[in-house]
Amino acid sequence: MKYTKQQARAYAEEKNHPGFLIQRDLPGLLAKYVKTGARALDYGCGAGLMMPLLKDAGFDVEGMDISANMLSLAMTDHKNTAFTRINSAAIPRPDASYDLVMLSYVLVEIASLSEIKAIICEVKRVLKPDGVAVVIVSSEQKFQGNWLLTPRSHAPAWECIPHPSNSLKQCTSPSRDSGQQTSLSV
Repeated sequence: MKYTKQQARAYAEEKNHPGFLIQRDLPGLLAKYVKTGARALDYGCGAGLMMPLLKDAGFDVEGMDISANMLSLAMTDHKNTAFTRINSAAIPRPDASYDLVMLSYVLVEIASLSEIKAIICEVKRVLKPDGVAVVIVSSEQKFQGNWLLTPRSHAPAWECIPHPSNSLKQCTSPSRDSGQQTSLSV
Protein backbone atom coordinates (compact mmCIF):
# COMPACT_ATOMS: atom_id res chain seq x y z
CA MET A 1 0.00 0.00 0.00
CA LYS A 2 1.40 3.38 -0.97
CA TYR A 3 0.83 6.29 1.40
CA THR A 4 1.95 9.87 1.01
CA LYS A 5 3.48 11.56 4.05
CA GLN A 6 0.19 13.43 4.58
CA GLN A 7 -1.85 10.21 4.38
CA ALA A 8 0.50 8.49 6.84
CA ARG A 9 0.16 11.35 9.35
CA ALA A 10 -3.63 11.48 8.95
CA TYR A 11 -3.83 7.70 9.47
CA ALA A 12 -1.78 7.96 12.67
CA GLU A 13 -3.99 10.75 13.99
CA GLU A 14 -7.33 9.17 13.01
CA LYS A 15 -9.57 8.88 16.07
CA ASN A 16 -12.78 7.62 14.43
CA HIS A 17 -12.00 3.92 13.98
CA PRO A 18 -12.59 0.71 15.96
CA GLY A 19 -9.10 0.78 17.45
CA PHE A 20 -10.56 1.52 20.88
CA LEU A 21 -11.71 -2.13 21.03
CA ILE A 22 -8.14 -3.24 20.44
CA GLN A 23 -6.90 -0.90 23.17
CA ARG A 24 -9.56 -2.20 25.55
CA ASP A 25 -9.40 -5.96 24.90
CA LEU A 26 -6.00 -6.86 23.52
CA PRO A 27 -3.85 -6.34 26.65
CA GLY A 28 -5.90 -8.90 28.60
CA LEU A 29 -5.75 -11.43 25.78
CA LEU A 30 -2.00 -11.00 25.39
CA ALA A 31 -1.48 -11.39 29.14
CA LYS A 32 -3.50 -14.58 29.07
CA TYR A 33 -1.93 -16.24 26.02
CA VAL A 34 1.59 -14.82 25.49
CA LYS A 35 4.43 -14.70 28.00
CA THR A 36 5.59 -11.23 29.00
CA GLY A 37 9.07 -10.11 28.06
CA ALA A 38 8.59 -12.00 24.84
CA ARG A 39 9.76 -10.86 21.42
CA ALA A 40 6.97 -9.41 19.32
CA LEU A 41 6.69 -8.33 15.71
CA ASP A 42 4.10 -5.88 14.49
CA TYR A 43 3.91 -6.97 10.84
CA GLY A 44 2.43 -4.17 8.77
CA CYS A 45 2.99 -1.74 11.62
CA GLY A 46 2.17 1.32 9.55
CA ALA A 47 2.68 4.43 11.65
CA GLY A 48 3.40 2.34 14.76
CA LEU A 49 0.04 2.75 16.49
CA MET A 50 0.34 -0.62 18.26
CA MET A 51 3.82 0.07 19.68
CA PRO A 52 2.74 1.73 22.95
CA LEU A 53 0.21 -1.02 23.64
CA LEU A 54 2.72 -3.80 23.00
CA LYS A 55 5.49 -2.12 24.99
CA ASP A 56 3.12 -1.40 27.88
CA ALA A 57 2.19 -5.10 27.84
CA GLY A 58 5.87 -5.94 28.39
CA PHE A 59 6.94 -7.00 24.92
CA ASP A 60 10.29 -6.41 23.23
CA VAL A 61 8.73 -5.24 19.98
CA GLU A 62 9.82 -4.28 16.50
CA GLY A 63 7.78 -3.12 13.54
CA MET A 64 7.91 -3.94 9.84
CA ASP A 65 6.02 -2.41 6.95
CA ILE A 66 6.19 -1.99 3.17
CA SER A 67 5.45 1.75 3.23
CA ALA A 68 8.44 4.06 3.56
CA ASN A 69 6.22 7.00 4.52
CA MET A 70 4.45 5.05 7.26
CA LEU A 71 7.78 3.82 8.63
CA SER A 72 9.23 7.32 8.55
CA LEU A 73 6.36 8.49 10.72
CA ALA A 74 6.68 5.46 13.02
CA MET A 75 10.39 6.13 13.52
CA THR A 76 9.67 9.77 14.33
CA ASP A 77 6.90 8.95 16.81
CA HIS A 78 8.54 5.86 18.42
CA LYS A 79 12.24 6.63 18.61
CA ASN A 80 13.27 3.68 20.82
CA THR A 81 11.73 1.02 18.60
CA ALA A 82 13.33 -0.92 15.75
CA PHE A 83 11.60 -0.63 12.38
CA THR A 84 12.39 -2.36 9.10
CA ARG A 85 11.05 -1.75 5.61
CA ILE A 86 10.18 -5.03 3.97
CA ASN A 87 8.67 -6.51 0.86
CA SER A 88 5.31 -8.16 1.37
CA ALA A 89 5.54 -11.71 2.71
CA ALA A 90 9.29 -11.41 3.34
CA ILE A 91 10.29 -11.12 6.99
CA PRO A 92 14.09 -10.80 7.16
CA ARG A 93 14.49 -12.76 10.39
CA PRO A 94 15.44 -16.38 11.17
CA ASP A 95 12.87 -19.09 11.77
CA ALA A 96 11.26 -19.13 15.22
CA SER A 97 12.24 -15.53 16.07
CA TYR A 98 9.06 -14.29 17.75
CA ASP A 99 6.71 -15.23 20.56
CA LEU A 100 4.05 -12.94 19.12
CA VAL A 101 3.29 -11.63 15.63
CA MET A 102 0.60 -8.95 15.28
CA LEU A 103 -1.17 -8.23 12.01
CA SER A 104 -3.55 -5.37 12.69
CA TYR A 105 -5.72 -4.53 9.66
CA VAL A 106 -3.03 -5.89 7.35
CA LEU A 107 -4.85 -8.68 5.53
CA VAL A 108 -7.77 -6.42 4.58
CA GLU A 109 -5.27 -4.39 2.52
CA ILE A 110 -4.08 -7.40 0.50
CA ALA A 111 -5.67 -7.85 -2.92
CA SER A 112 -4.82 -11.48 -3.70
CA LEU A 113 -5.41 -14.74 -1.89
CA SER A 114 -1.97 -15.99 -2.92
CA GLU A 115 -0.31 -13.00 -1.23
CA ILE A 116 -2.40 -13.51 1.90
CA LYS A 117 -1.31 -17.16 1.99
CA ALA A 118 2.33 -16.16 1.50
CA ILE A 119 2.10 -13.69 4.40
CA ILE A 120 0.51 -16.30 6.68
CA CYS A 121 3.20 -18.84 5.80
CA GLU A 122 5.93 -16.30 6.52
CA VAL A 123 4.35 -15.40 9.86
CA LYS A 124 4.20 -19.09 10.75
CA ARG A 125 7.87 -19.47 9.82
CA VAL A 126 9.07 -16.70 12.16
CA LEU A 127 6.84 -17.74 15.08
CA LYS A 128 8.37 -19.86 17.81
CA PRO A 129 6.70 -23.30 18.16
CA ASP A 130 4.56 -22.03 21.05
CA GLY A 131 4.18 -18.56 19.53
CA VAL A 132 0.93 -16.71 18.97
CA ALA A 133 -0.23 -14.80 15.91
CA VAL A 134 -2.91 -12.17 16.47
CA VAL A 135 -4.69 -11.21 13.27
CA ILE A 136 -7.08 -8.29 13.50
CA VAL A 137 -9.39 -7.87 10.54
CA SER A 138 -12.38 -5.75 9.84
CA SER A 139 -15.95 -6.76 10.36
CA GLU A 140 -18.91 -6.65 8.03
CA GLN A 141 -20.60 -4.49 10.68
CA LYS A 142 -18.17 -1.77 9.67
CA PHE A 143 -20.07 -1.52 6.42
CA GLN A 144 -23.62 -1.84 7.80
CA GLY A 145 -26.07 0.04 9.97
CA ASN A 146 -25.30 3.57 11.02
CA TRP A 147 -21.54 3.29 10.68
CA LEU A 148 -21.07 5.39 7.56
CA LEU A 149 -17.43 6.09 7.06
CA THR A 150 -17.03 9.49 5.52
CA PRO A 151 -14.18 10.44 3.22
CA ARG A 152 -11.40 12.33 4.95
CA SER A 153 -9.12 14.81 3.25
CA HIS A 154 -6.10 12.49 3.63
CA ALA A 155 -7.39 9.35 1.94
CA PRO A 156 -10.71 8.11 0.63
CA ALA A 157 -12.41 5.90 3.19
CA TRP A 158 -14.96 3.23 2.47
CA GLU A 159 -18.27 4.83 1.70
CA CYS A 160 -21.37 2.68 2.02
CA ILE A 161 -24.31 3.44 -0.20
CA PRO A 162 -27.62 1.56 -0.43
CA HIS A 163 -27.49 -1.38 -2.80
CA PRO A 164 -30.40 -1.60 -5.26
CA SER A 165 -31.74 -4.73 -3.51
CA ASN A 166 -31.96 -2.85 -0.17
CA SER A 167 -30.79 -6.05 1.53
CA LEU A 168 -27.15 -5.36 0.74
CA LYS A 169 -24.88 -2.41 0.84
CA GLN A 170 -22.46 -1.67 -1.94
CA CYS A 171 -19.21 -0.34 -0.52
CA THR A 172 -16.73 1.34 -2.78
CA SER A 173 -13.34 2.81 -2.24
CA PRO A 174 -11.01 4.42 -4.74
CA SER A 175 -7.82 2.40 -4.88
CA ARG A 176 -5.03 4.38 -3.22
CA ASP A 177 -2.59 3.26 -5.86
CA SER A 178 -4.50 3.41 -9.12
CA GLY A 179 -7.50 5.64 -8.54
CA GLN A 180 -9.77 2.83 -9.76
CA GLN A 181 -12.84 1.86 -7.76
CA THR A 182 -12.82 -1.23 -5.57
CA SER A 183 -16.24 -2.60 -4.67
CA LEU A 184 -17.50 -4.93 -1.97
CA SER A 185 -21.05 -6.09 -1.42
CA VAL A 186 -22.04 -7.16 2.07
